[in-house]
Amino acid sequence: VASLKLPSRRNLTLCYEQLFAYIACIRIQFTKNSNMSETADENAGVKPQKSGGKDHKKLTSEALRGAIQLGIGYTVGNLTSKPDRDVLMQDFYMVESVFLPSEGSNLTPAHHYPDFRFKNYAPLAFRYFRELFGIKPDDYLVKHLDDEFIIKTVQNKEAEFLQKLLPGYY
Repeated sequence: VASLKLPSRRNLTLCYEQLFAYIACIRIQFTKNSNMSETADENAGVKPQKSGGKDHKKLTSEALRGAIQLGIGYTVGNLTSKPDRDVLMQDFYMVESVFLPSEGSNLTPAHHYPDFRFKNYAPLAFRYFRELFGIKPDDYLVKHLDDEFIIKTVQNKEAEFLQKLLPGYY
């Protein structure tokens, strides 16, 4: 069963679970792009909302799914270029961060979603766990959107707690 709940904030942490085993922990932080018009926002998966006489924008599930797909695609490609090696204690505390502007960059593709920062927590450690569970990079890239993995949003404190538990699984 896959579930996707959009929090009201533009900043969230997602953890993927399979058989009660976390296989990734990522964070997506959408940023304001003052150059985007309202039409561009609608095309980018941001819907203008009226609440209490104020205009504000709410992310659509399409924008969140697109950001997840792009971020995971980037990190899977980045990880395949890194050689296999034993996991070190420091690997459990590594955080890789990449900014994905809608216009693209020399490292990232252009996209139709709001600019966002994608953080991947303990990527080498989670790669080890995915391999241990027999999850191939291509499966991880595709199957997170087709009900095989559970997407769970967690508060920052819970994400920090889970990251502290991670070395114990090794």
